[in-house]
Amino acid sequence: MTCRWVSGLVEARPCGRPKGMPVSRPRGTKAQGLAYERKLASALPLAKHGQWFEFVDQNGNGYCQPDLFLDLGEVILVLECKLRWTLEGHMQVQHLYKPVLERAFGKPVFGGVVCKLLVAGAPVVLARDLGQFGELARREGVLACLHWMGNPATLWPSSRSLSPLHLAPGLARV
Repeated sequence: MTCRWVSGLVEARPCGRPKGMPVSRPRGTKAQGLAYERKLASALPLAKHGQWFEFVDQNGNGYCQPDLFLDLGEVILVLECKLRWTLEGHMQVQHLYKPVLERAFGKPVFGGVVCKLLVAGAPVVLARDLGQFGELARREGVLACLHWMGNPATLWPSSRSLSPLHLAPGLARV
C-alpha cells in the first residue's frame, strides 16, 4: 500500500469523515493493527485519534487521517501506529501528515512510527518512551520509532509527570 505524498500544498484543515468514504470491516492482521492503534489511543487520552483532514495541493483535493497526534502547545507530535514496523509509516508521516498538519495548525510537526513488532535491520532509532520518542522525532533525518508492546505504563518517562506537556525537554514549553 502506498500513500499520497503532498506536493505544492495550498491549504489544509480538520474536517469530519468525508462523504462517500467507504467503511470497512477489517479482518485478520488489519483488525489486529487497528486494535493496537485503539489501545495506544486509550493510553493517551489527550491525543486526538482518527481526526480527518482535507487538503488541496497541486494534485487537487485530498483527505488524510493520522492515527494519533498530540498538540503540545508550540508543536504537534504525530504517531503513526503499525503492528509491524514499515518504512512506509515514516514516509507517510514525513510526506503527508507533517505538511498537512503544519498547514492546518500553523506550527511545527514532528513524528514517527509506534510499532509492536520490529523488523531486523530496520534503519530506525528506537525510543524507550514517549519523551525520548518526541526528542528523536524532532531531530531532522532521524527515523524515530517507539517499540511499544501495549503496556500504558511504559509510554511515560519514569522521572516526569504524566502530562503530555512534559513529554520531552525542549519539545514543548511547559
